[in-house]
Amino acid sequence: MAKRTKKIQRSKNQSPPDVLRMATIITEEIDRGNRSIPLILATENPVRVYDIERMEVVDEVLSLDGMDIPSQVPMADSHRRDSVRNTFGSFRDFEVINGELRCRAYFASDQESVNVFNKYADGHLTDFSVGAQSLQRKYDKKTKTITRSVLIEGSAVLKGADVNAKALVAQRAYAEPEELRKEIMNEELKKMLVERGLDPEASDKQTLEFVERELDKDEPGIDTKTALDVVRSLKDSIKPEPRQASADDLKEIQRAFKERYNAVDELCRSHKVDDKTRLEYLNGDKDVNEIATDILNRNYKPSGVAVGPGQTVEHGSSERDKFYNAVEYSMVQRSLNGATVDEELQREIGEAPAGANDFRYMRIPEIARQFCERSGMDVTGLPPQEIIKRAIGQQSFVERSGSAFHTTGSFANVFLNSMHKKLRAAYNEAPSTFDRWVRTAEDATDFKNMDKIVFGEMSMPEEVAENGVYPELTTSDGKESYRVAKNGGIFSITLEMMVNDDLGAMNRRIQMMGTSMRRKMNRQAYEILLDNSALSDGIALFHGTSHGANLDGTALGEGALDVGFNVMATQTGLDSTTVLGLTPRFLIVPAALGATALRLVNGGFMPTSVGSSPLYGSGRPRNLEVIEDGQLDSLGSATNWWLAADNNTIDTVEISYLQGERTPSISREDGFETDTIKAKIRQTYGFKAIDYRGLYQGNT
Repeated sequence: MAKRTKKIQRSKNQSPPDVLRMATIITEEIDRGNRSIPLILATENPVRVYDIERMEVVDEVLSLDGMDIPSQVPMADSHRRDSVRNTFGSFRDFEVINGELRCRAYFASDQESVNVFNKYADGHLTDFSVGAQSLQRKYDKKTKTITRSVLIEGSAVLKGADVNAKALVAQRAYAEPEELRKEIMNEELKKMLVERGLDPEASDKQTLEFVERELDKDEPGIDTKTALDVVRSLKDSIKPEPRQASADDLKEIQRAFKERYNAVDELCRSHKVDDKTRLEYLNGDKDVNEIATDILNRNYKPSGVAVGPGQTVEHGSSERDKFYNAVEYSMVQRSLNGATVDEELQREIGEAPAGANDFRYMRIPEIARQFCERSGMDVTGLPPQEIIKRAIGQQSFVERSGSAFHTTGSFANVFLNSMHKKLRAAYNEAPSTFDRWVRTAEDATDFKNMDKIVFGEMSMPEEVAENGVYPELTTSDGKESYRVAKNGGIFSITLEMMVNDDLGAMNRRIQMMGTSMRRKMNRQAYEILLDNSALSDGIALFHGTSHGANLDGTALGEGALDVGFNVMATQTGLDSTTVLGLTPRFLIVPAALGATALRLVNGGFMPTSVGSSPLYGSGRPRNLEVIEDGQLDSLGSATNWWLAADNNTIDTVEISYLQGERTPSISREDGFETDTIKAKIRQTYGFKAIDYRGLYQGNT
């Protein structure tokens, strides 16, 4: 048994709890002397809830290991937070025992609180509820795990833990009629509703309306748990009139619901509307324009925030985007530091947005300060490292601050986006030669094996006699199979780098990652030539007697090139009779043979007893391009050499990327325990030799 408490700082603008659990009373340990009741507040057992982010019902698991627990939390009356007069006492003595969060509810000495305690002690009241604020969560199919949270409050309640039961019922009926249609009404449950006034002949729609009316009453005749059971057990669809909603209709309803929620939430937060009024707006029926008018009538006013030297903007999504874009552009330019970028990347970066120059030379701690201030946080007097930590969102304070503007991820995303541009530039600039002779195939859509057809030749046309029937021309095809695989790694940006404004160290790491990724791809391409693995016919890619004898032991020289050209020119199709007449386009050599290859191709070698015209090289009868790569030497080949046909003429070796990952992608995760931003770099691709007929190897 271990006592587990943690002192935490509470925000003045703390959001209401979004994780609610019903507590269990340990009746035999009630202490009338000090007016305390032992409780089991929460376990890690899954609870079915409606998730506003996913717009669906999920199994929610509350991780107790990830919960920040203060020394005590107030005991409110039915989660009412608008006045201290609604407080009966506090929850204290927190312990986590065998996967259960336990505590004692202590009641105050005023008469009203004593009366409430006596009702619990005498068994007239049976339920408590506890509220927490989620800080981090993850999803696995239909399960939502709250990995980090903070305990905010406890409440004495009449029945149940979910004070938003009516909203949950309405949300499900509004956004998930298809899900309701699949669930079955329990006869015993309906009998219980009839006893509370439901018409025995009521339809499913009328049943739902009855439940909502009951929940609207000051003292509802139906408890919230029963209300949720009704929603989960409706057997027929709540049919819209005059027609059944289509799948597109349902998507539009979900889109409109989420759009209204986000718009109202943004409007309330930017005008500093109090939590109680904000929830009324969110759960009410007014549209966004009506709410905006109401806010103005109540005299809520947004506050102005400086964008940069000499500039001030009012809170609003467009101005916030301008601020974010200006900061991001300036960080990208600092990261690239004049590096040459290709046209595609330059189009992504775009032109400098308004205000970008204001941040061009601003230090990272000062940029972090501006993010915090725009998020509604007062960071006056805090040291740079504390400001940066809050801007990144590593402290629970940030996530409880209630800001909807570029909340916990935006400051870190500035680094993520600038790093991605630097990664792309470094990747594109990294030295490699494989893409000059390897074909880039269509993108893969998944990780399954891809079958690549090796197209055979068309059969020869035949002479057709007078009034004769034209024969069907056929092809003989083969196939090679391979799949793409993930490649990547993780590196960290430390708090110290950001405090010291050490963008150079960050950029150096990302540059090295981009270069490393490209270098590995280059190595894998040449490993295919050296590994000489079997194709789908069971024969090695290069073979001395099969595959047209495209493997020879002659050292690189003029005569050896002549043999290679002859082998490729006489390669036949899959029918073994059709001569394809291929021509080598590339001479691939290790660095050790680079000079020899260049002299052969560019040094004016002539065939015996033929005039003075050079044979090999650019613009010459045998137009060869030398590809020299030290990876071949590193892989153990200092004397082998290869000829490769143009991949527009015939397949040789190809690379396929996973759709959307032709360049490395980057994602991040904030390290709570280590004060770091961890960046994960990934690129998914696969190499495969497809056809032997356009390849030749010498000097085995």
